[in-house]
Amino acid sequence: MQASIRELAVHEVTLLRQLRLRALKDSPGEFGESLAEAKTHPADYWDGITGGLTGESPQRMFIAESAGQPVGSVYALGDANDHEAARLGGMWVDSSVRCHGIGSQ
Repeated sequence: MQASIRELAVHEVTLLRQLRLRALKDSPGEFGESLAEAKTHPADYWDGITGGLTGESPQRMFIAESAGQPVGSVYALGDANDHEAARLGGMWVDSSVRCHGIGSQ
């Protein structure tokens, strides 16, 4: 399966929330909070997270899309001491498209 990978944009607060909730529903216990907990976060929480992933911070979120629909996400967390290094976290791929190589793109 071919997917395109792109960065989350500053205006995509709703998309970030939707992806997070989908990931928590699909893979409970994998991301450090429950679906019920995430659903209680107010709008300004999601605004803050999106801003922190799209601003001057070295943190980023990448979205995998197939046929124009989001099917996965991953966080890239920049290293404050080494600007050429980062680590990935919170990777999620929709169960309907797993094992098709999206995570390796």
